[in-house]
Formats: sequence, structure tokens, C-alpha cells
Amino acid sequence: WIWVGASAVGAILLIWLLSAFVQTATVNVQAAADRRDVNTQFTLVTSGATSGSSVAAETLEVTKDLSQSVEATGEKDVGSKATGSVALKNCEDSNSRTLPAGTKVTTAGKTFVTNAAATLPEGEFSGGGTICNSKSVSVAITAAENGDQYNFSNASFTVVGLSSRVSGTGTTTGGVSKKIKVVAQSDVDAAVNTLLEGSKAEALTELKQDAGEGQKVFDDTLTATATTQSSNPPVGTEATNATINVKANWQLARLI
Repeated sequence: WIWVGASAVGAILLIWLLSAFVQTATVNVQAAADRRDVNTQFTLVTSGATSGSSVAAETLEVTKDLSQSVEATGEKDVGSKATGSVALKNCEDSNSRTLPAGTKVTTAGKTFVTNAAATLPEGEFSGGGTICNSKSVSVAITAAENGDQYNFSNASFTVVGLSSRVSGTGTTTGGVSKKIKVVAQSDVDAAVNTLLEGSKAEALTELKQDAGEGQKVFDDTLTATATTQSSNPPVGTEATNATINVKANWQLARLI
């Protein structure tokens, strides 16, 4: 017991000596350094072998069904062309005139075309050539465009490319002006772009969650493809609004 007591006293004395005479210190080290940008370029390879600066990666993907209602902005002319006839005669000279089908005749700035070929007899004159007695020929004509502005009654027509003295009088009816709203392809294209852009953030979040914690993904590899798209009603159909449906596939690369 004497030795046990002596050992305990010795241990206490040693601890007191260490705390009294052994000192500690904190050393701060400051190193000189500068910051430098490092540009490391590499290619992500999602299939096949890697080599050189390429890095093996895999593609994550998510598919979404998207839909949006849009206003139809297309326009379609569903009017009709005016038709009629014009009685033409040659008061220019004593030569006959052959007018092939499709010859243009005009009145009040509106253009019509002849439906069939026609021949105007040579001109006949009296009074020293001052009075035109030429025979007229009736020619069927059709307006170049739809519209009620092509309806005329007893209007004066001239033949394009010929003298104004080769002319006649005619009446046309049946022209109707009517334009309707239809779904345009541009309406579909704009809706697809809007839907893809609007779902970008959500798709990126989902793909990052699929990658798992600690997996490196590359945001700038995010791509979107409209694998299918449709319009209800279809493009070209009369409507004021349409529903655009898109199946979008989003892809993102991550390191393996």
C-alpha cells in the first residue's frame, strides 16, 4: 500500500509539473497564391469506347405529355370567282386577231382571263376609217381572283398587250368575298416551342433527381425533342381556337 500511495502521489506531481512548465502554441501559416482559370475541354461519349479527351457518360431521359390551347391565326379564302363574257372587237386595223385561252382582259384595274381561244375578225371601217363597224365576238371570261369586287355590269374591257382599240363590253357575276379563320402551321410551331420552353425547368429537376446524389450532370447538355405533335382541329381547318398536343422527350448527360 505504501508503494501504491507513492505511485499516486508521483502521478499527481507529474501532471502538475507538465501543466505548469510545458507550454502549447497555435501556429498560423499563410502561403502566397494566385487564382488561375483552367479551361479543360472534353467530349461526353454516351455509346462506344472513349479515347483521348472523351469521357464516358450516359443519357438520362424523361418523357412528358404537354398540351396548350392557342388562338387560330391562319386565314383562308373560300370565296368564289366571278364569271361572265365580254364581246370583243377589233377596231385597230384590218388584221384578224387570235386570242389564245388564258388571254388577260381588264376593266377598272381588275384582271380576267379568257376560258377558250377566240379569233377576232379583221376590222371594218367607214367614214374614211373613223367609224368602226367591226363584228364582235363573245368570249367567256373568269376573274383572276375571288371576290365580289370582280362583279361588273356592261363594263368596258381591254385586252392586255393590245391596243385599247381592241376592246369590248361585258358583264360578270358570281364573285364572292369570304375569308375564314383556320389553324395555321405557324400556330402549331409556336405552341410547341412554348410548351418545350415552359417545361424545361421541371424536366431538368426531374432528371437531376434521377441522377442521384453525388452524380455529376451537365445542365448544358439538356435537349428537348417533340417526338409527336398534333392539332385539334387539324391544320387548315376552320376554327377560332385549337388544342396543341405534344409528346416531349428531354435528355441529359451524366458521368458514369
